[in-house]
Amino acid sequence: MQEFTGRPEEPGLRERKRVETRRRIADAALDLALELGIDGATVEAISAAADVSPRTFFNYFESKDEALLGMHDVRDAGDVVAEVLAAADGLTLRQVAVRLLVERVGTAVVQGGRRDERHELLHRHPHLFAAAVRRITDAQDAFAAALRDVARERGVLSGADPAWADVLLAAAAGATRVAMKEWTVAEQTAPADQIEERANALLLQAWENLE
Repeated sequence: MQEFTGRPEEPGLRERKRVETRRRIADAALDLALELGIDGATVEAISAAADVSPRTFFNYFESKDEALLGMHDVRDAGDVVAEVLAAADGLTLRQVAVRLLVERVGTAVVQGGRRDERHELLHRHPHLFAAAVRRITDAQDAFAAALRDVARERGVLSGADPAWADVLLAAAAGATRVAMKEWTVAEQTAPADQIEERANALLLQAWENLE
């Protein structure tokens, strides 16, 4: 039997190299965008600065915007679902939906490496959040299924059209996007829990005014 040392297993050399390459590409993208502007930070220029080929760039990032946001930090949807549902007691379905979305991208964008510099970039170019929004929506099916599971466990919405979960997520995604956009034009940064709180307030306000 293998003895447990209490220390997590360290990543292998290959994984460490992958992490370093991702970080190098993201740092090069951010440096070039801050120095030359968005247009000057082309995939070719980023790749050259990071000492990788454009083909390698696309092995790590789907687009220049994702590299600028450091989107390699985005967590897997399945991991997000498991963590959020484990702490879902006491949260309304609306709050669960918002937390799923904020946990999907909020930590990476708001609290990731070189946060202040990335905040400056987003302040100049708020449209970059389109990349974050794409990452929100690409997990929609997994998140909708999770919401329906929570509703089923609580014995609510049993006779409702299952599309309610997709509608709730769409509304929560809109509120989250607005909350994150507000963060980009503010004079100070905001942690993910403040983004979540603001998104919930926006969504609740809209819900009440539509009744």
